[in-house]
Amino acid sequence: MYTITSPYGDDGPVAGVDFTDGRATTDELSAGARLYFRRHGYKVEQLDAPAVEAATTTTRRARAK
Repeated sequence: MYTITSPYGDDGPVAGVDFTDGRATTDELSAGARLYFRRHGYKVEQLDAPAVEAATTTTRRARAK
């Protein structure tokens, strides 16, 4: 999940993400959208830790063998 904060106080869709009062939350964000937001001064925060997901996936694969 991602939280995005606009430097412009956007309302409405930007790069496929709906903003209200300059803030948006989305479950998925493409690499292209992340790049767009960062290039244009938006603050992009990932709320869930990808390192935990990777460790869990590795553990599951190890158990399956």
